[in-house]
Amino acid sequence: ANEPLKLMIRLEDFEGWEIGGLWEDMTFSMQRRDAFGRIAVIGESTLERWGTLLAVPFTGSELRFFPQESEDAAWEWLGMAS
Repeated sequence: ANEPLKLMIRLEDFEGWEIGGLWEDMTFSMQRRDAFGRIAVIGESTLERWGTLLAVPFTGSELRFFPQESEDAAWEWLGMAS
């Protein structure tokens, strides 16, 4: 069996979701529930933080939000610190 992937997502200039895009994201996440182990989300706004928390039930992953200034901590959490 393959090990789950580790993923970092950087949200830059994120202004929110459109319904179609949100549906696509949720569908992608549900179809690949077992593909990802940990997902670190780097963002700057409260909306991005809440979006990350709301996405947790739709993934089979450990999902955590990090502010932009904590990117090093995100890499460490993913187990990929240099």
